[in-house]
Amino acid sequence: MVRKDNWTVEDDQLLATTILTNITKGKTQLSAFYDVGLKLKRTSAACGFRWNSNVRHKYREAIAKAKSEKLNSKLKSASTSKDNTFSFDDVITYLLAAKDDLQRLNREKEAISQKIQNVSLEIEIKRSAMSSDTIQNTQALAMILSKAADLGLFERNKKPAI
Repeated sequence: MVRKDNWTVEDDQLLATTILTNITKGKTQLSAFYDVGLKLKRTSAACGFRWNSNVRHKYREAIAKAKSEKLNSKLKSASTSKDNTFSFDDVITYLLAAKDDLQRLNREKEAISQKIQNVSLEIEIKRSAMSSDTIQNTQALAMILSKAADLGLFERNKKPAI
């Protein structure tokens, strides 16, 4: 049974585009969830859940780029203003978030490396077992052929012993 409210690729793209635009403009993701919810006739909670569970991981680089653009625009506007105020809190917040992202990515990388090692080991074990089975099967076949030869089943033009 197929659900009628499945998310389409277009829905996911609208969600991602809206969130990335909001990040770049310095708006919150919550407001993006609300905006997308209105357009797709879904709740903002459903949009937030979809973003966090399925879509966000596909846009990691785009999110980092959007955050960088946001910071660059803030720095640019701060440097062009007459009083030259510069918000170090924004820079610190961005750097801490970048550090957290880097640590999370490193943890994910380690987990994936461990999974690769486990799968490689499992493959080697199965290859070894297959090789062992092949040797045993070859030896069994050789014994059968030897018995058949001893019984004279390979000699042609001989009458049966009956």
